[in-house]
Amino acid sequence: MPHQTLLFSISSQTLYNYLVDMLCTTFKCAKEDLQKETFETTMNQHNKTFKVIQRITTLTPYQKIALESTINEDSILTIYSIESVSETDCKVTMIEHATSKSVGRRLNYALLSLPILNFLSKSRIKARLYAMKHQFER
Repeated sequence: MPHQTLLFSISSQTLYNYLVDMLCTTFKCAKEDLQKETFETTMNQHNKTFKVIQRITTLTPYQKIALESTINEDSILTIYSIESVSETDCKVTMIEHATSKSVGRRLNYALLSLPILNFLSKSRIKARLYAMKHQFER
């Protein structure tokens, strides 16, 4: 599973609360409902519309958030693991794991997770972490 870790200059509690608030805003729900509901939306890509189903599978306060997204036959599990370094700093490790019911796409995901080829996934994860860092540390 591709993963990346980045140091944030905010506490683990603050970061966790920012992430939960962001999810509540995105899904238009209360904090209490994040793990209870499944959220559906559509995505347009290359003039095609796809149904996206998302659900929060894990909410461990100040430690871990896991989100599962299903698009057609593909399922992507995104995990944010938060580790407190000090009262004002924390490390976030973002992990992504993709699977598919389609044999061809499943083989593609397996191939792209090999150590030599996973640099594409790692660079995308790193860019997402830096965007979060920039947004939350303002």
